[in-house]
Amino acid sequence: HCNRMQGIILLCGFIISIRSSCEGFVIGFRRNSFSEKIPSQHLSSSTTPIDPTEDIATIPPSLTSAEISLLKLSQAHFTSQALHSIVLLGVPDVLCDSILSAESIATKLQVKVSSDALFRIMRLLTTCDILFETIVDDKIHFGLTQTGALLRTSDSSLAPFVRHWMDDPLWDSWMGLTRYMLSGNTTHYPFDLANGINAPEYFQNNIESTKHRNQVAHFVSQREIPAVMQSIDWSPLENTSVVEGVQPPPGVTLVAGDMFVPDTIPPCDIIISKHVLCDWKDQDVLRMLESCRTALSEKGILIIVDAVLLDGPEASNQWQVQTSLDVLLMLTGRNMDRSVSQWRSLATSAGFTLDKIISCPSSPSLNITLLSMAS
Repeated sequence: HCNRMQGIILLCGFIISIRSSCEGFVIGFRRNSFSEKIPSQHLSSSTTPIDPTEDIATIPPSLTSAEISLLKLSQAHFTSQALHSIVLLGVPDVLCDSILSAESIATKLQVKVSSDALFRIMRLLTTCDILFETIVDDKIHFGLTQTGALLRTSDSSLAPFVRHWMDDPLWDSWMGLTRYMLSGNTTHYPFDLANGINAPEYFQNNIESTKHRNQVAHFVSQREIPAVMQSIDWSPLENTSVVEGVQPPPGVTLVAGDMFVPDTIPPCDIIISKHVLCDWKDQDVLRMLESCRTALSEKGILIIVDAVLLDGPEASNQWQVQTSLDVLLMLTGRNMDRSVSQWRSLATSAGFTLDKIISCPSSPSLNITLLSMAS
């Protein structure tokens, strides 16, 4: 059929590339020298009209929504890496409120970059509401969307999240996830396998990575503490203070204790635990709950401030930051966040009743779980 291909080579050069017998067409097409590269046996002076329906496969149907969703999901790391790149380069700060071309942005960065590569990753980020694209003087320019503006340097910037979660040691940890599951060794976490060192030791010795992690923690804490304070009636504890290193007011005593040893916890009406139990396995959490039950009064309340995952039908096809953070805990060896049913099971086993789980829209990294003494 090579005589027919002469008629479509200029329009369908890529089709030629899959026919090994017609390699000459590809080489000739790329070098713009057809007469030199097309083998003579493939040349024909035939002027027979081509029937567009002959020997052409049936056009496949359009992709289904499920296929499109799966393709987008499998490519999600494309945009994550592009996002990380523009944050590292400082593109959001250069753009600020301006609309600029990739070439103009490249000249304003503190390092020399390929303006073509910059243009292409910025164009990718217009597909996920980080940048928008517009035409100025017949040339493509870019600007920050409302979402992209959150990456500019400020006290409320979300750039530290991008830098922390996309930092090489955490990114590489995902590469060790399958090996971790196959190994059956739950003491060597994906982070350890990927980096040859555990997460606490790594962050202790890497100042730059620790800075981004601490910026994330600071951002989260600024929202978590007000969320906790505003979600519960704290009047029983009014005018009291339990802060290490601070001289307590009259009537308040600071007592060191061990949450696993009931005798070290003084009798009380309310016990609060914040981001502690996510670091412990179920059997340890159960011991802690039993210790608290021993110390609490008959009408006492245990308040657990930790992320709570949805489960069952409610969890299906629902993005929840808590679920992502739970996997991150597994990667780095900090154990787990738990679902509603898991907390209910642990509470019942320890002699508690799960009364309520309070969501905190202003701080999605946590929920407030209230346990009371079971009757």
